Amino acid sequence: MNVAITMLTEMTRKKILNGQLEDKWSHLHGTPEGYPFVLYKKDKITVYVNAWKEGITDLSGPIEFIKSLSVEGIKNLEAYQEGYSLVVTYSGPIRFVQSVNGLFEPLFAYLKENGYVGCCGKCGKLMDGTEPVEYYNVNNYGMYLCRSCANRVENELKEHRAEKQAESSNLPMGIIGAVVGALAGGAVWLLIAQLGYIHAISGFIMAFCALYGYERLGGALDKKGIITCIIIMILMVWFANRMTFVIIAYKTLKTHGFTFSEVSKRISEIIKVSELTRTYYGQLAIGYLLTGLGSFGIIIRKAREGTGSYIFKK
Repeated sequence: MNVAITMLTEMTRKKILNGQLEDKWSHLHGTPEGYPFVLYKKDKITVYVNAWKEGITDLSGPIEFIKSLSVEGIKNLEAYQEGYSLVVTYSGPIRFVQSVNGLFEPLFAYLKENGYVGCCGKCGKLMDGTEPVEYYNVNNYGMYLCRSCANRVENELKEHRAEKQAESSNLPMGIIGAVVGALAGGAVWLLIAQLGYIHAISGFIMAFCALYGYERLGGALDKKGIITCIIIMILMVWFANRMTFVIIAYKTLKTHGFTFSEVSKRISEIIKVSELTRTYYGQLAIGYLLTGLGSFGIIIRKAREGTGSYIFKK
């Protein structure tokens, strides 16, 4: 089992399909009963099962069979074919283990009885053929591929990376887009702050808007675009935190004849006189921390997409 980050405890994993699956960062995978199997557990449970039968070009039989099963707690079950994979999705029930076993143990029995065999998900080469079908991690998605298909997928990823790295963004236009996006995120920050909270979702929204704005106006999201967006986000968090205190101070001082502009210009002095310096910088530090936590995932994902970097390994 992957000891870094796993979906399930070891005890739970062993209860699923007789412990024939390995636990990876975002999915389970294995070849229970000889069928390549990959399961993702997010908002919905999504499962890929690779199967092929000589003389049969579709998986309509297994699709109809799994739709006919009645397993307690499963909702919105859908089944369809994608390449040589039977794809099953359903809403996650409380009894996760029972749902997997209840659906796929009967499916494997059906596949065996009807002459289906495990295969490459791309081309249908058999598991027991001359060319081995093995597991590959492709950008944290699990795939069971023969060597020919694995080489083709890796070459496509390399070509895509070369294309992305050849792209160059329009920096001035990208900066405009990122600033506009970050301002939108800053507005959300201020709105949430008025409710008395600093939340990581504000950082996520700010990052998403800044990256989206840069890409839209800059034409691409390359390395300089990512760095530019991070710098703009750092400045925007500082600005949003400062404006939060300006608004708080204005609500108190407007009854004494102070205008918003006057409060904004003298906020540093007001913070010092009010002995709020420690609170101000404490809130700023928390803001940076939560922004980092909220935006880290999307920045990494967008950086990978923008530069064409990829994961491809067994």
